[in-house]
Amino acid sequence: MNDSPLPTLSLFDALVRWSDPDLMDVLRQKERRHIAFDIRHFYSISAPRRLQISLDSELAVAITDGSMIGSPYFGDLIAAWDAVIRDFRNRLTGEIHIEGVQTKPNLETESRLLPSAWMSDAEFNFVRNAVQVGEARYVAVRCSRGQRAEPAPPHGCSVRRPGSEHAGLPPAHYG
Repeated sequence: MNDSPLPTLSLFDALVRWSDPDLMDVLRQKERRHIAFDIRHFYSISAPRRLQISLDSELAVAITDGSMIGSPYFGDLIAAWDAVIRDFRNRLTGEIHIEGVQTKPNLETESRLLPSAWMSDAEFNFVRNAVQVGEARYVAVRCSRGQRAEPAPPHGCSVRRPGSEHAGLPPAHYG
């Protein structure tokens, strides 16, 4: 077995490189319908934990005659992001692995592999390269692909397994 370390990427780079290419193309198309000013507004106000995928030079060109076309509609862009995030979450349950340094609720100094089962509840901050799961926050996140052993939950985190709430109780108490 090869013990060399797996190549790693930041959370955002992993999202861009390892998500479904067709979904990423749709996301880029939705971004490119907007002018740079509107896209900056979207990412600073509406989606502050996400980063722009397209280059500014690829975005729509502003109308130069001083006309106002109204407030931009971001519904399609939000839906495209939701689809990419869903795909990324699915890949995080086995294909892509995340590790990071815990900063909440306990300050740690070493990076640890996060259990893939947590990814369905994880909140991703692509700007800060961080993942939050419940009260636990992980920074300096690195993503990798390949075979990895599933880690044990960090000390102090409880994990409920299906059926464990009834362990040791007679069937009459399952209610």
